[in-house]
Amino acid sequence: MKQEIDITHRKGFPVATALIVGGILGVCLLCLAMLVIGGVMGDSDPPELTVPLPTVVYVNPMVEEVSEPTVAPEPTIVPEPTGPLTTFGDGIWRVSTDIEPGTYRTVVEDFGYWARLSGFGGTMDEIITNETSGGGPMMATILPTDAGFESSGCGTWTLVE
Repeated sequence: MKQEIDITHRKGFPVATALIVGGILGVCLLCLAMLVIGGVMGDSDPPELTVPLPTVVYVNPMVEEVSEPTVAPEPTIVPEPTGPLTTFGDGIWRVSTDIEPGTYRTVVEDFGYWARLSGFGGTMDEIITNETSGGGPMMATILPTDAGFESSGCGTWTLVE
């Protein structure tokens, strides 16, 4: 004959044991939460090295004379142009500020695009006129009333008139 056990009314399960088990689980969950938060919010960057490193010089025992290290020369600073350019390359240029108005010529190697602009917002409405080329000579007449001129893949533009 089978004997049924009723686990809902178990006798002798001490309340103190339930409190201890609950306390241990609570501490474990708290430690886990601190590890997760510490990993997310902690500073993961390593500290900067503030001690200067020594200079290491290799001395070849076969060479009697030790040469001093060479120092690179200071770069030459090229002054900015002082007026609008009459020769320029790819980019977006301001007319009368960056480039002179006039008729320009270039030779395109592969694919080139240029546009005369009434503004610099990047909208289609600001394109006064434009042209593309699959290679060969191109000309563009930039008026003093144009706000800008855009060139891409066209090479070097040179003022001809």
